Amino acid sequence: MNYLKQAWKWCKVHWRWLTLMALFAVAYLFGKNNAKNLLKMAQLERDQYKKEKEHMKSHVNKKLVRDEEAIKKYEKTIELLKDERDERLKKFEDMDEEQLLKEIGIKKV
Repeated sequence: MNYLKQAWKWCKVHWRWLTLMALFAVAYLFGKNNAKNLLKMAQLERDQYKKEKEHMKSHVNKKLVRDEEAIKKYEKTIELLKDERDERLKKFEDMDEEQLLKEIGIKKV
């Protein structure tokens, strides 16, 4: 019983220390739980970043393929147009002046 009285007196004298220690313990316990939540949020954000990165990478690869196909189609069209131009030039080389004007759509007055 004597020990309880001594402990009570010590607590009365050192109440500030006890209050601070209790607050630190409470803050530690809540902080520890909050830290777990922050860690989970960070992991989810990292996973989301990785998914987004993979999505962007596949999107860029698809765009590169489309661009290459468009360039090939463009070059093929250019070749076809050049061939057609060359054929028309050969056709015009064989014509005389009157036939050429008639072919172009110019009427001689």
